[in-house]
Formats: sequence, structure tokens, C-alpha cells
Amino acid sequence: MISLSLGKNEEWDMGLDEKGNFAMVSELSQLQQFLRNRLLFIRAEWRYNKTIGVPYYEFILVDNPNFLTIESIFKKTILETEGVEKILDFSMSVKNLILNVNFRVKSKFGIVEGGI
Repeated sequence: MISLSLGKNEEWDMGLDEKGNFAMVSELSQLQQFLRNRLLFIRAEWRYNKTIGVPYYEFILVDNPNFLTIESIFKKTILETEGVEKILDFSMSVKNLILNVNFRVKSKFGIVEGGI
């Protein structure tokens, strides 16, 4: 039997799962990456479905943005992500015109932390 693993079992980047299938990331890492990708995906960026993504051009990258609206957009995107059960912590800050979003969520895989 082949055993391939990089790092600790619970934090591996690639390896073989219990069925012998090649696996790239653990469920927690996968969800963390998926959340980050969803939050960075701009609405209308994908030409095959212009309705998916975060409405950056409509609500975020505008003059005098409404931060309550932006917060609700990000929270809604997080909560609509498959596997996420609830938001435990959420913070948003702006420094030097850079918007930072950090979150901690409870998922069916455990606690996931991330940000953009």
C-alpha cells in the first residue's frame, strides 16, 4: 500500500484518503479556500452566468459605500456557502482604502477561520 502525505494528517495538502483516492486538501482547508474564492469572485466575472458573485461594482467599489450593506452582502455570501452552519465572528475594516474582511464560522467540518 502506498502512503503519501505532506505534513500532519489533519493538515495535509495532498495524500491518499481512506479509500485510496488521491486527495488534495482536507475538508476544513477546502471550505476555507472555497469561502475565500466566493468572497473574491466579482459578479458578472464568469461569462456563462453573470448573476453569480459578489456585487463589487454595484455596492463596494463606489463613492460613499454603505458599510452596513457591504457587511450584509459578505455575511449572506458566507452563510449561503455549502457546509457553513453559522457565523461566529465577523469583522470588517478599512485602512488606506483597503477593505479587510475576517470571519470565523462553524461548519459541518468544524471551525473555519479566514479572510480577504
